[in-house]
Parts: sequence; C-alpha cells; structure tokens
Amino acid sequence: MSKRNENRPGYKKTKIGWMPEEWDVCGFGNIATLCKEKINPKKTKQNIPCVELEHIEQRTGNILGNVDLNNQSSQKSLFKKDNVLFGKLRPYLRKYAYCSFDGACSTEIWVLKNTAQVCSKFLFLLIQTDGFITVANKTSGTKMPRADWKSMADYLVAIPPTYE
Repeated sequence: MSKRNENRPGYKKTKIGWMPEEWDVCGFGNIATLCKEKINPKKTKQNIPCVELEHIEQRTGNILGNVDLNNQSSQKSLFKKDNVLFGKLRPYLRKYAYCSFDGACSTEIWVLKNTAQVCSKFLFLLIQTDGFITVANKTSGTKMPRADWKSMADYLVAIPPTYE
C-alpha cells in the first residue's frame, strides 16, 4: 500500500507495508506446519494413490494423475484431504495442489497443514503468490535447487481476519 494510507483511518504501518488495522503480520511458519509423516512402500500393504512431481501441473494446482504406492521403492510423505502440496524441488516451476483426497507423495513435495489462524484454502492461495515463490526460489543447491523451510517459515505474510 502507498503513502496515501498514512492519513486514512483504519490503516496501520507494519514491517511489510500499510494494511488494514484488523490484519496481522506473522511468519509463514506460524500459519503453516510442515507435515513430516512418512511411509515406506516396501513395508506397507496400503493401497493409496501416490502423487509425484510430474503429476502436478505447473501454475494450475491440478493433480493430473498418480501411481500406486505399492509399486514405489523410495520413502514417501503422507498427506490428508485439505492439506496443501508445494513442490520444493525447483520451486520456480510453481507446482502446488490442494488435496481433495488422502494419499502419499514424493519427499520433494512439502505437505503443508494450516494452523487455526487461517483456513487451508487461504494457505493454498498464499503459496501461489509471487512473493511466496520469490522467497521459495532463494534455495539451496545449484543443479537441483530446493526451497528452504527455514527461509519460508520466517517469510512475513499479511493475515486478514478469518471472516474476510
């Protein structure tokens, strides 16, 4: 927001700029937790869908398919319905999805769960923003760049009241 808000009632200056007084600013790690539950396909008989990075369409949030978990060999992350997925490998590709089912996914995908401060749909919209992607692109690794959770957890975001 611009300087024109300085004299407007109902606005306040924050670390990230001018915003409505009822909004808050906090680190992304305060509104999202990184789910760390894993599953070893070699040690389970669960027949659940497994989403790999190639199954997430760039920039749309669409999951285009999945594979059978039992046919996989490497450890996977578990996700639940209403979790949010974000491809941490090459984050500039903008691979994200809102989960409409329970399943497993590549460990190159973050499984995010919203905290009580925000709803899961807000979290999904937030990870699509240019600001989020810019911070996610400040990565570790050169040939295989990966988003860094510590950097993302500290990323300051504007949080509107729940009713908004």
